[in-house]
Amino acid sequence: MKSVAIICSKGVGDGLTWMVIAHNLSVNGYKVVAYSDIISEIDSCFPNVKVYPFVKDVSSLNDFDLIVADDHSHVLKQKNLIKNKINYSKRAFF
Repeated sequence: MKSVAIICSKGVGDGLTWMVIAHNLSVNGYKVVAYSDIISEIDSCFPNVKVYPFVKDVSSLNDFDLIVADDHSHVLKQKNLIKNKINYSKRAFF
């Protein structure tokens, strides 16, 4: 099973949109973990996806097969610490 880290946008609305993507990946066989300070407070609304606050040490994301993030994510500012594939969107999903 492939594992995917979703780095949600900081805002509630955009974060919820990322959770739709996370849910769809989950029901299609991916192990999904989402990161969001705001969404982590309502994680019980998303039983198929584990939700945690934003990671401070981005090198911890190296365990995932794929990382998906917005182009303005803090993760991209530190992408040199990430060894695996990272995809980011300039709002291509929306």
